Amino acid sequence: MKTTIMISAAAMMAAGVAHAGGVAPTVSEPQPQMRPVLVAEPDWTGPYAGVALGYGDVDAEVFEPLDIDAGGALGGGFAGYQYDFGDFVLGAELDGNIANMDVDLDDVSDLASDFGEDDLADAIDDIEIGVDALHRVKLRAGYDAGRALVYGVAGAAYANLNVEADFADVDEDYDDWGYVIGAGSEVRVTDSVTLGAEVLYHKFDDLIDADTLGADDGLEAEIVTVQARLAYRF
Repeated sequence: MKTTIMISAAAMMAAGVAHAGGVAPTVSEPQPQMRPVLVAEPDWTGPYAGVALGYGDVDAEVFEPLDIDAGGALGGGFAGYQYDFGDFVLGAELDGNIANMDVDLDDVSDLASDFGEDDLADAIDDIEIGVDALHRVKLRAGYDAGRALVYGVAGAAYANLNVEADFADVDEDYDDWGYVIGAGSEVRVTDSVTLGAEVLYHKFDDLIDADTLGADDGLEAEIVTVQARLAYRF
């Protein structure tokens, strides 16, 4: 009996201690919530400058049915400014190119040789005709596709044509203003550097004037160029 009372008392004391001191309830720490990271869309607003390199093809009509075809490399630099309105980008650009778009007279020279006109063939081989400069003032309007820009081009173009023939002591430059239209695109490689390409069509109505040609009309020329472009945006 005495033993039973002692065990009961010990149990009651243990229960009292547990109730008095209390066992601290487990408190769960609040978990940090992940917030979405907002990535700003690239903005195409601002000035830029760069270099371009490509190929040009010339189709010129002296008088019907005589056509002059030329082709070769061209390269140069450009600079411009544009403003990004959101989905729409508008800007202006000036570029200058040195060209080597020469007329190939080999077929004419070979034809002269076939007819035994060796002197004429040598004279033809001595003639150099080609577009050696092509500059443009362009308006650009395009679509902002994030890290890419697709645009159209319209503006004015200037071309210089050089005609040289040592046997006749001729070295003349002819030039004309015409128009240019086309399209291009560029992609951001970094926030400041872009790679792109342009395809442009140029038309000149009087690259050599009619009086010089002794004809009713001047030399009409069409030039199509394809250029790769590397630009830095400031």
